[in-house]
Amino acid sequence: MAGNKNQMVQMLLWMTIAFCCMTVGSACRCAIRRDENYCRNDIVFQGRLVARHLEDAHITGNWTFVFEVDRIFWTNNNFAGRRLVLTTPNSTALCGVNFEVNLLYLVAANQRDGQLYTISCLGNVAWKYLDKNWKMFFSNRLQKLCASDEPLK
Repeated sequence: MAGNKNQMVQMLLWMTIAFCCMTVGSACRCAIRRDENYCRNDIVFQGRLVARHLEDAHITGNWTFVFEVDRIFWTNNNFAGRRLVLTTPNSTALCGVNFEVNLLYLVAANQRDGQLYTISCLGNVAWKYLDKNWKMFFSNRLQKLCASDEPLK
């Protein structure tokens, strides 16, 4: 009886260690953001989150967000309408973003399979946390930077 109990404890210990290693190994890692990296996105906009929906509570599920768009700072596509719907993983370990309703955000997103998606590595941030220089950059300089003929580094 004691042998079975020890084996069970040992197996639980190994399973716990394996789970911890998998969790740490799948942590979100982002490259350093530079100004010109925003040009690599399909759209960069300022908008207020008006609705959110969790599609699946499992770690591989997604959040769906609906944004009321105030300004589009950069796009290489033709996005029409004042509302954009985008998805993100529901786990920060998978670089998911957790936006709050009624807050104004700077959002960068890309199209995949006809849908917009975003991750934390794209530089999404609440507008109120950007300093004056970053707000000026997005409002006045991003469009020129992205439209220039110079190759992005």
